[in-house]
Amino acid sequence: MASYQDILTDAEDVKQVIAKATGPSYVMYYADWCPDCQNAAPILEKTFGNDKAPRAARVMVGERPLWKSSGNVFRQDPFKISNIPTLVRIEQGSEVGRLTEGEILDQERLAKFIA
Repeated sequence: MASYQDILTDAEDVKQVIAKATGPSYVMYYADWCPDCQNAAPILEKTFGNDKAPRAARVMVGERPLWKSSGNVFRQDPFKISNIPTLVRIEQGSEVGRLTEGEILDQERLAKFIA
């Protein structure tokens, strides 16, 4: 799995990361320009940014015009991301849950999600 410090932008790379996930792993979909993503960044860095943290990868969904387009690859199958930030839990190569926007800011909910 890619490191939380790595930033993925290519859909095929993201598919590979998901397919290779064995134990619980996480994929964070975000954009630097997004205010909600900026609000979530410190919490996510604290949660995933150290050596003992759960495995996580970050995916940049694109600049605002690209993200707003219905043709954005991350809005389509198999990702189906409609809001950012979105944190997806992966187990054995399949999605088993997700948190979006304000749910990520709820530290109790986030802690249960990654437990």
